Amino acid sequence: MDKDDRMIWFVAGLGIGAAGALLAAPASGRETRARLRDRAEAAGDYMKQRTEKLTESGAALISQGSQAVSETVARGRDVVSGLKEKIQGTYNEGSAAAKEATDAAVDKTRDLAHEAGRSMERGGKRLQEV
Repeated sequence: MDKDDRMIWFVAGLGIGAAGALLAAPASGRETRARLRDRAEAAGDYMKQRTEKLTESGAALISQGSQAVSETVARGRDVVSGLKEKIQGTYNEGSAAAKEATDAAVDKTRDLAHEAGRSMERGGKRLQEV
């Protein structure tokens, strides 16, 4: 392609561009401002709708998260309550066993003390007889 062919294509392109510009030329200033205002309002409405949808989605997620936390806390309370009951039961069983062992030791000690006392009485009577 030589220089003249390039120039012809360049001028043809300019002509086509100019024709397209004339066909798509903006209307009057008032019409252009009205079109811009309409497009701006449409964009604002779109953004408002998207914001509302995002807000609703966020609220739903927050609600689900809150519910999950509440359920987890409730399960944790149930587990702690069950452990508390088991610990209380074990404590009560241990306390009862300790009381029984203490009572048995006290009874045995009394029996031994009484036996010792009787032995001393017998020993004292023998000393008096001698």
